[in-house]
Amino acid sequence: MKLFYIVKGSKIYTDLRNQTAPSQRPFRLIGVVKETRKPSKRIDKSEHWHWVLEYRYTDKSHLQEGFNIEIDYVDNFVSFEKVLV
Repeated sequence: MKLFYIVKGSKIYTDLRNQTAPSQRPFRLIGVVKETRKPSKRIDKSEHWHWVLEYRYTDKSHLQEGFNIEIDYVDNFVSFEKVLV
């Protein structure tokens, strides 16, 4: 996994540092989940998966708002999804 991904023109880091969105809302990574709805692929004799990085805003939202980014088999950005839990 890369140290960061460029999403909508902004760097999104994959470590636990506190970050700030262009909207000035603070957020951080809260989890990494294997995307099991998509099949794995064999690449260079090892199994690779899609991964979902879960981020939540840490301001007044009490971790109920955030976004997920999906990463493919070879660490490329696939999608961005807003989340309201």
